Amino acid sequence: KTENSGAAVIADGSTSIVVTHELNITPSISNISVTPTNNLGNATKFWISNITSSQFTININVAPGSSTATFVWRINN
Repeated sequence: KTENSGAAVIADGSTSIVVTHELNITPSISNISVTPTNNLGNATKFWISNITSSQFTININVAPGSSTATFVWRINN
């Protein structure tokens, strides 16, 4: 499996979420697309880190507050 997609939510009080991508490879950061689906609450930026053979992390600069921060993601290798 070399492609997958899904959704992720960073809850109030958190600044990251670990996403399990379920691929048979370690994707390159250039093959991971993450798009916010709301205004991120109190956060103003996001980034991807800690890419492994099973997971990656979506981070935000501050906890989002009660609105949460929601994303859709896609990996296409």
